Amino acid sequence: MSNIKKIRTTEGDLSIDYNSLDNLPTIPSKVSDLTNDSGFITKSVSSLDNYYTKTEVDEKKVEVTLNGASVSSPSFYAPTTAGTSGQVLKSSGNGAPVWGSVDIDAKEDKSNKVTSLSSSSRDTQYPSAKCVYNYVNEINDKFNYTQEEQRIGTWIDGKPIYRKIITKTSFTVGETTNTHGISNIDFIVNVRGVGIRTNGEQEFLPTIVPPSGMQSYQMSVYDVTKTQYRMYMGSNTQTGNQKLVTLYLIFEYTKTTD
Repeated sequence: MSNIKKIRTTEGDLSIDYNSLDNLPTIPSKVSDLTNDSGFITKSVSSLDNYYTKTEVDEKKVEVTLNGASVSSPSFYAPTTAGTSGQVLKSSGNGAPVWGSVDIDAKEDKSNKVTSLSSSSRDTQYPSAKCVYNYVNEINDKFNYTQEEQRIGTWIDGKPIYRKIITKTSFTVGETTNTHGISNIDFIVNVRGVGIRTNGEQEFLPTIVPPSGMQSYQMSVYDVTKTQYRMYMGSNTQTGNQKLVTLYLIFEYTKTTD
């Protein structure tokens, strides 16, 4: 017993003083000195009332709330395939959802769909794509100039107004009578024109009657009827760099066919 430094005897019993032993182990005095390898709660709590037991947690794993009521072990339906791009889940009528396409046409309320727009159109109506296309083209036509007859608006009597451009490149000095070639004219709304000279300058019709001595530069269109028009070209409009080379006559009119 070489590790025993002191032995006391009391009434025949052997008593050893623990602190007198060599190589005594260090005994932790605080819980924080220990390794928390079991994951015990490390924060101070005054009550465990707000903590679930393991059994309670396991029960909560299979409990959900449906329509405001707690249900244990509920059943859910899921599609059996992944479906394809663009499809949506739809009810099969027997619980399990299925993938399918949406029939947009069947969802459309066609009762308020219109194919034309007018002053009698209502706020609850909506136009078809073709209606919008026609309406946009009608607006564009009012600003487009072409040698083809095109509708550009409506006259005060409700009839459509048409426009057609006639191009002239041959001219005769003096008065001439010319046919415009437009069929079924009912009412002439407007006639105007623009000419181009050899030097690039432009001349606009109708022109104001020039002062005395300048009539040789006059160019005008008048006496327009449903089949023809009269034109006057001064002598100087066909000579030198003032010579008129092209004239665009713009006719706007309604038709007997409407």
